[in-house]
Amino acid sequence: MLRSASAFLILLLAACHGGNASTASGSASAAASFSPLDLAGDWTGILAPTNPLKETLNFCVRVDPAGLPLMGVTALGHEWIPGQDLGTAAVSPKGLVFLQLLQPAGEQVVLELDGSFDRARTRVTGSYRLFEHGTIRSSGRFGLWLSSGPGHFSVATHLAGKWEGSGYNRHDRWRGIRAEIDADGSVLSGDIGAHQWEAGGTNHGIFAFDDSALGILRNVTIQATNGESTTFRVILVDDAGGLMGGPGVDTTLGAGVGRLVRSPL
Repeated sequence: MLRSASAFLILLLAACHGGNASTASGSASAAASFSPLDLAGDWTGILAPTNPLKETLNFCVRVDPAGLPLMGVTALGHEWIPGQDLGTAAVSPKGLVFLQLLQPAGEQVVLELDGSFDRARTRVTGSYRLFEHGTIRSSGRFGLWLSSGPGHFSVATHLAGKWEGSGYNRHDRWRGIRAEIDADGSVLSGDIGAHQWEAGGTNHGIFAFDDSALGILRNVTIQATNGESTTFRVILVDDAGGLMGGPGVDTTLGAGVGRLVRSPL
C-alpha cells in the first residue's frame, strides 16, 4: 500500500530529526565500513525547507558506479547535466555523506547534501542547502531513497488517481490544479483555474515516465477544452507516489511551477 504525501513527509522528518549525524553514523558503524561505492545508483527524495512558508519538493540524483553524482533534477526546474555540470561526493567509513551538484555556468545552482546512511544503505537523510548565484535560496532537511532501477516507477502505481495542488508563476500569481489520471496515463478529468482539461482525446496516455528509475516525466502537454494548454517541461514523482511537481508553461499563467498531492487511495 502506498503512503500518502503527508505520511511520507512525516516519515522523512522523523528520520531527519531522529538524531544527529553522529548518532546515525554510530548505529551504522556496527555494520561493515561504508564507502563511496554505497552511493552508486538512482536516488529519489524530498527537500523539506526550514522556512514554513516554503513547501516540500521532489528531487532526484543519479550516481555513477564509482560514487560520483552524474546528474540531478529538482521540481523547481534545476537540472545538473552529465558532461556539463559538476558533481562531487564523499562517504566516511561510518556512513557520513557529503554530496554536491554544481552548475559552473548559467544560474550557478549548487545543491549540497550533508547527511548519513541508514544501516541498510538504502536511505540517506540529513540537511541541505540550495544556492543560486552564490546566495542561499533554500535550506532544511532532506531524505533520499534508493531506487531499484528501471521500472521502479510505474503509471499505475505512482500516478493513477486524483491529484490536487497549485501552479505558481514568477509573479506569485497562482491557479488551483486538479487532475484525475488513469492507469494508462490518460487524463480522465481536471482543470487549472477556470480551464477544464479535455478527457482523453489529445490527453490520452500523456503521463508516461521518461525515466522510470528516477520518476521523471518530460514535456507533458495537457490540453484544455477551450484550446488553452499547460506544458510541464519536467515532472518529478516521489517514491511513495504522493507528491509530484515541476516547471512548466501555461497559456494564461506563463512560466511557473506546479505542485500536486495525490488523494489517499
